Amino acid sequence: MMKDNREVKVKCLYGKFSLIVFLFVLLIVHYFVIVLDVGPSNPISIKVNKYTSFYTKTIFAQNWHLFAPDPLIDNQKIYVQIKQKQSSKPGEFEDWIDISTPLIKMNDKSVFTPYNRILRYSDGLAGSFYSGSNTDLVTDVIEKTKDESLKKNLLDKSEESRTEAKTAIYRYASSYALYLTTDPEEIRVKLEATRPQPFSERNTKNYVKKTESNTFEWKKVDKVLPFR
Repeated sequence: MMKDNREVKVKCLYGKFSLIVFLFVLLIVHYFVIVLDVGPSNPISIKVNKYTSFYTKTIFAQNWHLFAPDPLIDNQKIYVQIKQKQSSKPGEFEDWIDISTPLIKMNDKSVFTPYNRILRYSDGLAGSFYSGSNTDLVTDVIEKTKDESLKKNLLDKSEESRTEAKTAIYRYASSYALYLTTDPEEIRVKLEATRPQPFSERNTKNYVKKTESNTFEWKKVDKVLPFR
């Protein structure tokens, strides 16, 4: 009887020890993946990016720009212009429509809101268009490499990423256009990135903010669900 109790205690201790070791190893792997995902870009983090991103973004999206050495430096907005079909009122939506500011205001009203994810999605699209697939490391390689083949390959991938972002922006804008009117024919999109007034220029009156604008061509409205 004493021997059986001793065996049970040994098994319990062995089980607890195994659990502690497993959790400890899991914690180390977790922190290692997080460091690779949010730390400065390097050859290792770039190589395993698709795996670390899958792990960190499966449940929720993270944005560490405020804590990064290079925080966000501009405010990006998406505008859409809508061309109505002949059956609609002509000129009803001829002006540029800001589709970013309403979402920002809705997001500011509540901490828990679906508009937060939508806003992050649209900001991500605009950011992808401006930066392509270039990280700081890739940009540095493009500027310094003497290997023209490598440089061309990186630039092609960046342009491919910008094209994909542009396609997604049109789909996003089409959804908003269908929300505004049920009879749109064509749309075109404009992206604006505005640098805020630097702290060093806080006392400068009539400071002119630097704005970069990109206007896309007219395009047929994509077949997507209306924005809700």
